[in-house]
Amino acid sequence: DGSGLLFGTYDSKSSAGTWVMPFKANGQAGAITGVTPPASGSDILRDATVWSNGYVIVGGADYPEAESIYVARITADGTTADSATIVSGGAAWATHVLVAADHDLVVLGQEFVQGNAALFLMRVDPIALTPRWRRSLTQPGAALTALGGEALLGLPDGGWLVSGARKALGVTQPMVVRADAWGFADCAAAGKCVGVTQATCNGGKTCV
Repeated sequence: DGSGLLFGTYDSKSSAGTWVMPFKANGQAGAITGVTPPASGSDILRDATVWSNGYVIVGGADYPEAESIYVARITADGTTADSATIVSGGAAWATHVLVAADHDLVVLGQEFVQGNAALFLMRVDPIALTPRWRRSLTQPGAALTALGGEALLGLPDGGWLVSGARKALGVTQPMVVRADAWGFADCAAAGKCVGVTQATCNGGKTCV
């Protein structure tokens, strides 16, 4: 309907929190609402998409162990309806979010495990805000980019296309990864996963 949502970060001494501001189709701005309070480091929101009668927004939130994936449902007036911090084995954050055909959330992000970087896809239950599955798209150390994947695109066969960057022989190069509907990158050739079960089109198995 032409309305939308702005989001950003605010500083508070040595830490940072996040905010959202809805606006109407005529440009009239709503109230600025805090989403995450200032933490010991820096929280940041990176992407949002329309979901139900409001929005879903994703990013990273400081956590006692390391930066973690942050997902929140935001109402049309900017109120946080629910939120979740998904803790990883190392620092991780979400960079993009899309809504799948079954209304689940598909999140692209970057994680650091033992100092190595990798891109991942994660399918999230939009009500419970809990992961259904999580797949690494690159071997640790193969993907190096400031914000994780640069783009996430849904494909007609239910799969996903991710663009980002990788570093090889000291040179950073563009990278495109195609994943199937279940997030596996090794069975995603066009048409290979259409109309078959996850058990058939599965990571490490031969596609039909």
